[in-house]
Amino acid sequence: MRSLGDVAEARRYWAVGRKVAATKEVRERFDLEGALIERAAGDFGPCMKKLRRHLARFRREKDWAGAGYVLWALGGALRFAGDLAGSRRAFLESLALSRRAGDSSGQAYALFGLGGVTRIQGRFAEAEGYYSRALRAMAGTEDVFGQAYAHCGLANVIRQRGRLSEAERHYLQAHKLYTESPTRWTWRM
Repeated sequence: MRSLGDVAEARRYWAVGRKVAATKEVRERFDLEGALIERAAGDFGPCMKKLRRHLARFRREKDWAGAGYVLWALGGALRFAGDLAGSRRAFLESLALSRRAGDSSGQAYALFGLGGVTRIQGRFAEAEGYYSRALRAMAGTEDVFGQAYAHCGLANVIRQRGRLSEAERHYLQAHKLYTESPTRWTWRM
């Protein structure tokens, strides 16, 4: 529900699940999901505090994929909160830790984040490079949402660079993928 933008419904499901969570590990997963719901709602302060706590835990456990995921989520929260430099640092670290963990999906999503934040900073060539790398990473995967997102992000920056017909091809491909059956989608959000 959170990924689909229904924050209120996500909170309801989260509250029910949290009540029945039987183990510490499951409760921690629910706490992390709660932070992501707060991020979706725009409650960045509480969200970032929880994400940083989870980041410390994953680092202690040497769970590099988990730490990379949390840094990706933190990078997004920092971007939405207006800290573009902090966002970029979080996405770069997410990319490094995802690479260390061998998490190709984590690497692609970190590249999405880097593409977005560098595009907002006006660093269009760099953003295009990140989105192009993300598109290559998503090619042939089952992550239809990720493929569509890569085409859309790449189209945005190409459009800003003035290459309109090339951007249109990417927008059309993104639209085609976005409108496929959502039951085929997998995503990280």
